[in-house]
Amino acid sequence: MTERRILIVEDEPDVANYEKEIIEAMGYSVIGISATGEEGIDVAAKERPDLVIMDFSLKGRMNGVDAACEIIEEHGIPVIFVSAYGPGGKIDHKKTRGVIGYIVKPFIKQNLEKHVEFALS
Repeated sequence: MTERRILIVEDEPDVANYEKEIIEAMGYSVIGISATGEEGIDVAAKERPDLVIMDFSLKGRMNGVDAACEIIEEHGIPVIFVSAYGPGGKIDHKKTRGVIGYIVKPFIKQNLEKHVEFALS
């Protein structure tokens, strides 16, 4: 069985490192941490992770929703959103069919673990 690979797209370093700790303790590989949507798209295209954990609101030109839509549409990689904001009405649910979870910050470790396990099962 090959090791499952996860990309984290998160602009808060403390949150990204916490997510990385949890994911690696679960036995998965974190292939990178990207701070912007544009960087996340580039890494996803080159590395083809099994899952992307994406902050909803990112610094830079592109927010997490737009980045997730592109990753899903172009590469078919599933996405879990993690954000301080609840899901708003501005999400085009037709474009985000690959979004398989939404976790509101601050989150407990078990919540992220459950979402990741579900996504990779």
